[in-house]
Amino acid sequence: MASNLTVKVHPVVYMTIVDSYLRRQRPTKAGQPANDKALGTLMGFYEKDAVQVTNCFAIPFSELRDDLELDDSFNQQMIQMLKRAAPTEQPVGW
Repeated sequence: MASNLTVKVHPVVYMTIVDSYLRRQRPTKAGQPANDKALGTLMGFYEKDAVQVTNCFAIPFSELRDDLELDDSFNQQMIQMLKRAAPTEQPVGW
């Protein structure tokens, strides 16, 4: 069954994603090589036939071989903080 769901992405989301991707290239303080990925959470809200993506943030993570370990505590704290600023927003993707 096909869906006609539209995704509307606000400009600040694109800028935040690009910024997060560029920052991931920096080596860590411990001298470890930089990540080749950037991961994050997309925040927004659902409308009748659309998803509005209005904000996003990067999630710290570590990678060992093929396993990713996300900082879930950081993710949950950021979601709660952003929901206080914009109560209608919720996680809509990653």
